[in-house]
Amino acid sequence: MEGKVAMLERALAREKAARKQAEGLLEEKSIEIYHAYNEVKRLNNELKSELVKKSKDAVNLAAFPRENPSPVMRFSNQQELLYSNGPGETLLKAIKSEKDDKQYQRLINAISAAYEEGKTEQFYAQTDSSHLILTITPVLSQGYVNVYGFDQTEIKAAEEALVTKQQELDGIINGGSDMILSIDREGKITFCNEVWSTKTGISKEHSLGKPIFQFLEQSGVERFIDILR
Repeated sequence: MEGKVAMLERALAREKAARKQAEGLLEEKSIEIYHAYNEVKRLNNELKSELVKKSKDAVNLAAFPRENPSPVMRFSNQQELLYSNGPGETLLKAIKSEKDDKQYQRLINAISAAYEEGKTEQFYAQTDSSHLILTITPVLSQGYVNVYGFDQTEIKAAEEALVTKQQELDGIINGGSDMILSIDREGKITFCNEVWSTKTGISKEHSLGKPIFQFLEQSGVERFIDILR
């Protein structure tokens, strides 16, 4: 009898040690995920703030096309260039010098469509060194179309950095050997990583929105309830 008690005590000690180790690993992973999530959130907020600021700057500078560091152009209703500042000339030269000239032709088509439909259009332009959004605004009463450029190069770089951070976060969540779940107050699964699907054989689609207890044996349900307490 004493031998069985000793065995049970050793088994209980091993289970406690394993649980403590698992809790330590989970806490470590949770900290990594928390920091990665905050970094993604910070980059996203910076991106939004920079976009708002640059949009305001572009509107203010539009009144001074010659001094504007971004492209400002005017085309007739026949798509003839009536005016361009320096950056506009640089842009046109860059896209006209492309081998197939397709980007320039798409710009001309967008200018024509904006005038015919009488509504503002946006056109994405790219050169070897910059990314721009061109706002095409028809002035029907005057018979011409204004084109205002907005340099998006820094924002594009920030977006790429955001994607990289998101991939790092996904790597932390899905790259380990631990199952990671998020459960709401009703016990329903709101998130599960790839390890959950691999180890249980249950797809994400089948798991999300389902009660966690549905996937546990009775002993597992009881232990889970004890942990929640």
